[in-house]
Amino acid sequence: MKSIFYFDEDTKEFTHSSLVSEDSLLPANAVEEAPKSKDGFGLFEPIKRDTVNNCWVGTSEEDFLKARPASTPSQSDQERATLIAEVAQASAFATQQATVNAELMATIAKLQGGDTK
Repeated sequence: MKSIFYFDEDTKEFTHSSLVSEDSLLPANAVEEAPKSKDGFGLFEPIKRDTVNNCWVGTSEEDFLKARPASTPSQSDQERATLIAEVAQASAFATQQATVNAELMATIAKLQGGDTK
């Protein structure tokens, strides 16, 4: 089995990949080369096939980020942050409570004439 990578014949944009048998013929709009840069790194979308130079070309990181609006925290992200803060506060309270309990146990043992060591 081998992977092949398809691109749209008109726009040359990467569309999908597929596993085929080793002896399968490649369609005109597919190559065996994975969509990576010449130095082997991933590419930013949209990824297009340069059929003249036989390589994949991605968008610059700057253009990729410009094309996507800055994300704002969703309601669930805000709720998650609130819950994390509440858990941290509860943990701090539990630690304080454990200290108070230990002190009370020592005091009770001392009052009952027990060893506090």
